[in-house]
Amino acid sequence: MPQLLASEFSAAGYSAGTLGSLVATSDGGFAVAWSSRGVKNSGGQTVADRSAPDVAFVALDSSYRITHAQTWLTDTPDVEELGVHLAQYGPGRFLLTWEAFGNLRCNAQTCEGTFQGTHARLLDDTGSWLSADETISATPNELE
Repeated sequence: MPQLLASEFSAAGYSAGTLGSLVATSDGGFAVAWSSRGVKNSGGQTVADRSAPDVAFVALDSSYRITHAQTWLTDTPDVEELGVHLAQYGPGRFLLTWEAFGNLRCNAQTCEGTFQGTHARLLDDTGSWLSADETISATPNELE
């Protein structure tokens, strides 16, 4: 008979945003980065309510316990941070990238706005920055 090895769990409850990346860490845990307008816990209470999507981060140990409180990495009310990507960059370190847009307007099929650059920063497993913000301002089509 098959044996249940682990059950489903929720790290942040409901998030009004998009999951960017879930990365396995060298110690058997996970790191998660995402873009969100706010987070609701399992009781339905709003923990954070933001006027535009900001980037958040949390790390889980090998027992799926949150190792440090969720960290909001950006706080820019007039800028939409989307397209979050996370990669391990050595033990306890991560490379995080995201795209920033101003005046973003979306409908059911597409979004339009002003591209403000792709951002890249290093952070540790507590969500603390280890590097300055590096911004690439060229759009992907300009790089061809």
